[in-house]
Amino acid sequence: MNNSFFLHLKRGEDALYDFKLSNLVSPDYVPFGNDAIKLITIQVIIQFMLLLKEQNIWILLNFDFLELLIYVVLGLAFYWFVMRKFIVIT
Repeated sequence: MNNSFFLHLKRGEDALYDFKLSNLVSPDYVPFGNDAIKLITIQVIIQFMLLLKEQNIWILLNFDFLELLIYVVLGLAFYWFVMRKFIVIT
């Protein structure tokens, strides 16, 4: 069984896990994966901070948050897979 797509503990590197996304998709899409992780992390931290601010209004993982997260990732995917083909900034 090929387990190259599992998370591996890196030795001697600065990251705890190394997810070999380039084994599953083209290496051109690896930056999209990094950007998606960044945006998801930012959204979760914002939601958590709002929860800490007003606990009676905000819920950590409610439907509205998940819907917004899906829209953000879809927008990012649209940029990476469509817009980058038309507009290149150098």
